[in-house]
Amino acid sequence: MERIGLVVRDVRPGCNRRASYSLSPLGETLRPLVGAMYEWGLLCAGPRRSSQERMQARSGAQRL
Repeated sequence: MERIGLVVRDVRPGCNRRASYSLSPLGETLRPLVGAMYEWGLLCAGPRRSSQERMQARSGAQRL
């Protein structure tokens, strides 16, 4: 991601060299897209049902 310009790597000098990453201006342009994908994922996941609820739903469908 750094190579294609989406993130910027900042290495701090010293004996404990640490790198931190941040979005580049180009990377910032992806925020709306990633946010929309996150929202879509929430819609698709929906509420989780317990195994008992799934079994009841199956048995109810078989009665019809």
